[in-house]
Amino acid sequence: MPKDKVFRVPPPENARLFQHYTRRARRRARCSCARVCSWLLLALVLLAAALAASAAVVYLVFKPRQPDYTLLSLAVSGLGGILGNASSTAAPAPVSFSPEFDATVRADNPNGKIGVHYEGGGSHVAVSYGGVRLADGAWPAFYQGPRNVTVLVATAKGLGIRFSERLLGDIAAAGRLRSVPFDVDVKVPVRLQVGGVRTWAVPVRVRCAVVVDRLAADAKVVSKSCRVKARFLFWKD
Repeated sequence: MPKDKVFRVPPPENARLFQHYTRRARRRARCSCARVCSWLLLALVLLAAALAASAAVVYLVFKPRQPDYTLLSLAVSGLGGILGNASSTAAPAPVSFSPEFDATVRADNPNGKIGVHYEGGGSHVAVSYGGVRLADGAWPAFYQGPRNVTVLVATAKGLGIRFSERLLGDIAAAGRLRSVPFDVDVKVPVRLQVGGVRTWAVPVRVRCAVVVDRLAADAKVVSKSCRVKARFLFWKD
């Protein structure tokens, strides 16, 4: 029989060897994958431990405290015509108002080793009455050094604000009682300066319920209550 017509069949040992080495290669691949996952998990645990240790060191060394904010005054303009419009015996005309509010705020940074950067971009100041937005503005950008007290003015303006007859009567009645309530909401991005390191921006929110005695630029604050929300978890109130 010619050699090219001879069909050679490999011995069964070859098949067993092939299966053996294939299984061993698969086991090695699984072991390598498990080893890589173990190293990654260990690295994540070590990183988390390092971050926790760094935060503990910062807390113990710098003793960070949350800044304090006080609303000193709220000057009101552009709403003086409400009293005359609401007291008219005829049906009130659909008058629009362009109110302006100047909120004077006292910011107190009690930290001895931490500065505060207030960023104007992305900030927002809003004044509302009874849930109705009256004016919008921005928080001024500035840097507040350690153990510093800064008094600033944040301005909010509205344009073409129209009140319902009921709301117009409510504001006029509150003005006659010399007790006009407003809500002042502030949102400002803040970065902390810790030594030579500046942190990422974190939003600080301040909400104040304030009552003034008149709708005028020389309005006096009758009562006020402010709440501060910040995401710096290591700040103490």
